[in-house]
Amino acid sequence: MMQRVVTRSPNRSLSTRSRRGTSATLALVGVIAWIVTGCSSPSLDPSAPDAPTALSGLVVNGLTRSFGNETLEITGDVLITGGGSLLLDGTTINIIQGFEEEFVIRLSGDSRLEVRNALIRGVGHQTAIIAESDASGSPTLVFTNSVFTNHAGLRPFGETVVTTTNSDIEEVQVHDRAIVNVTGGEGLYPVFFFEDIDGELADLVAGP
Repeated sequence: MMQRVVTRSPNRSLSTRSRRGTSATLALVGVIAWIVTGCSSPSLDPSAPDAPTALSGLVVNGLTRSFGNETLEITGDVLITGGGSLLLDGTTINIIQGFEEEFVIRLSGDSRLEVRNALIRGVGHQTAIIAESDASGSPTLVFTNSVFTNHAGLRPFGETVVTTTNSDIEEVQVHDRAIVNVTGGEGLYPVFFFEDIDGELADLVAGP
């Protein structure tokens, strides 16, 4: 039996933790540490180049790729694997969609996505970010003064760690033992997933 709990964040501090165990009385599949210290919206630099760079997809496998103040129009998946890192600094990423989640950003294992003063969005239809642990480790995602919009969810699985600062991320779907740390920003709300267990939320302040 799957229960889906949606909580919208207020403009005040709150936190919640969960733990998974064999006890039938307490096991929340998902960990979220929620710290809201401000609500200022990120400020993005609009001075990106006129001509965007068109890509049919992007694979970052076992290396580091960096993009600066430029616009990428990607018609394909963005895959970060094998310990790879993708750094976006002032970058606009348009993921062109023919239908919902045709193309997504997917991280696996000990990989990293770092987004600074940047914008990631689906164009045409919604995209998503999916991060999954494997035997090599768990992904790390860091958003600073950035926006992730027109998407169907940022989905951390396993023991993925997501940290956002002064960023607008919208829906975060918390699975397994993922950890999400939030400071400032607006418009971010968590969706918790419970599976065949009892669950408990501690110190979670419901929004309006």
